[in-house]
Amino acid sequence: MPGVLDAARRLPQGSVVTVTCSPSRSVAATIDLAEQLRACGYRVETHLAARRFESHAHLQDTVACLDTAGIGDVFVIGGDGDSSAGPFAGGADLIAALAEIAPHLHSVGIPCYPEGHAAIGAQLLNEALDAKCFFAGHMVSQICFDADTIECWLVRTRDRGVALPVYIGLPGVIARRKLLGIALRIGLGDSTRVLSKNTGFWRHLALEAQPGPKIMEIIWDAAAD
Repeated sequence: MPGVLDAARRLPQGSVVTVTCSPSRSVAATIDLAEQLRACGYRVETHLAARRFESHAHLQDTVACLDTAGIGDVFVIGGDGDSSAGPFAGGADLIAALAEIAPHLHSVGIPCYPEGHAAIGAQLLNEALDAKCFFAGHMVSQICFDADTIECWLVRTRDRGVALPVYIGLPGVIARRKLLGIALRIGLGDSTRVLSKNTGFWRHLALEAQPGPKIMEIIWDAAAD
C-alpha cells in the first residue's frame, strides 16, 4: 500500500509487523518490504504464498534473504488463484519444503478458518491443517465475528488432536463499509449478520483507537451467553 513505510514508522520500536504476499505483487516485493521494515527496527513476520514460488531454488533464495535480514518469523499460506507458478500447490507443500531447508526458523504460522473457506471444502481444510501441524508453531484464524462459531470450531479442532496455539483474527480500526466489503470478499457469511445486530461492536470499533480489548469483551460475553 502507498505510504506503508511512513505508516509503520509511527509504531513503537520492536513492534511486530506482518507483511502480506499479494497475488498482484511478486514474492520479491514482499521480501523487499520485509527487509526495509526489519531495518527500521521492527520484528517482521513475512507471509510466504506457496503458489507464488517458481521452484525449490526460488524458495531457498528467499529463505537466504530472510536469514540475511534477520527475519525468522514466517506465515505460510496457499495464495490466491487456482494456478501455481511452480511445484507448490498449497501451504502444506511449502511447509514440507521449509521443514527440510529452514528448520532454524524462529516461528511458522498457518491460517485457520472457523467459518470455513469460500473456495475450499471443510474436509480439505481439515486435511490441510493436519498436514501442516508437524512444523507449524501457531495458527491465526480468519476474521470471524461470531463467538459461537469460533468456539464450536475450536472444540472440533481440539477433538481432532490439533493442539497448536490459536490467535483469533480481529479487525482493527477500519471504515464500516470497507470492513463489510472485506468480509464479503473473503467469504464470511453468518458472522457478517452478527455485525448488523451488534451495535455495541460498531460503536467500539468506530470510537476506540485500540478496539481489541473491547471487541474481545464482546466476543467473550457472547460466548458466555
